[in-house]
Amino acid sequence: AGYAKGFKSQLATTSGYGRDLLDAVQLVQRYLKEVGIEVELKIQEYGAYQATTGQGKYEGLAMGPYGVAWEPDGALYGPYMPDQLRNRGHVNDPKLAAMVQEQRRLKDPEARKQLVLAIQRYAAEQQYYVYLSSQVVTASWQPYMKNYAPNLNSDFGSRVAALWLDR
Repeated sequence: AGYAKGFKSQLATTSGYGRDLLDAVQLVQRYLKEVGIEVELKIQEYGAYQATTGQGKYEGLAMGPYGVAWEPDGALYGPYMPDQLRNRGHVNDPKLAAMVQEQRRLKDPEARKQLVLAIQRYAAEQQYYVYLSSQVVTASWQPYMKNYAPNLNSDFGSRVAALWLDR
């Protein structure tokens, strides 16, 4: 893509999310090398990572986890709108920004769905972010457990405090 002899960069990440992320980063480092991109790992302490890289302040490349969103706007607005804290890729694409704004204003569910799909296609063509995996969480519980829902974060106490048994 314009670099016949490849190029060198750094790849910022943190050890604060555990061994799995570091393993994934090293795997990405190897894959990048295979296509001529040599990256030096810059492994940051978690607080330093959040204060810099996590805020989009880094040189070269960065890799870290990406938060889940329960509806399309949560996954689109922050990462793709200029001047948003979650826009860690420094995306400034007027066409994409207009599409993201428009999906916020649409009231017709089917029209919004079609626009969100168009946004996804457009963003995939631009490759502002490269997503390596997507988590799937499966949960089951007994029918007598009431007011319970699967938990996707570390706040187990609130979930347990709200549930009750109907037996």
